[in-house]
Amino acid sequence: MNAVLMIKPGPLRDGLNTLLFAMSDVQLVAHPDNNNAAIDFCRKKPGALMILDIRSNDPGLLDTIPEMKERCPLGRVVALIHTESDLPSAEVFGADFIMGVGTRAYEVKAGIEEMGRSSAETS
Repeated sequence: MNAVLMIKPGPLRDGLNTLLFAMSDVQLVAHPDNNNAAIDFCRKKPGALMILDIRSNDPGLLDTIPEMKERCPLGRVVALIHTESDLPSAEVFGADFIMGVGTRAYEVKAGIEEMGRSSAETS
């Protein structure tokens, strides 16, 4: 599985990056500079896992979710939310999995592994 982290540099991205690299089924983790680069990566790497921070500084990031899902139908989108007030936005834009910032590492790992299995079953 390949992963795309659409998260600004800092402890959150560093922690997820470390967790992903420690997982045996993750081959590549990308950190695209913008939404178009993320979509391009997903097109080249079908089935990619896209993890984005719902509170990104990029105003068009949420709008990217439906486009990513359309252009990369085998991929899965994980939206990181900070509070329950972020939940409606993640749901409206069609995230496949919603995870709270601060979720325990073993729960994140289990969720990612489950998405990898469901992606492989649909391909």
